[in-house]
Amino acid sequence: AVGDVPHAESAVLAFYPHPSTAGAPLHAQWEIPGKVDAELRIFDLLGRLVHAQQLRASTGGLTTSVVALPSNLHGMFLARLGTLTRLLVIE
Repeated sequence: AVGDVPHAESAVLAFYPHPSTAGAPLHAQWEIPGKVDAELRIFDLLGRLVHAQQLRASTGGLTTSVVALPSNLHGMFLARLGTLTRLLVIE
């Protein structure tokens, strides 16, 4: 199913630039074994969902996706892709 991440220990999720600037392009570099499309969800530190976006896997290896964040987002956030969680800072 979309969003399920098998073998999370071998999955990868990183953002650049990090920290990011509000309104500037943010790139997610990610890989999930088995070429699974997934939903990236970004939460504020109170646990509220502030952004969700479907990411499409490439045919092999690392996939780089542009994350279309709202330009008014500032602060610290938690980004989740399946079972992976990363801290995201937007200045």
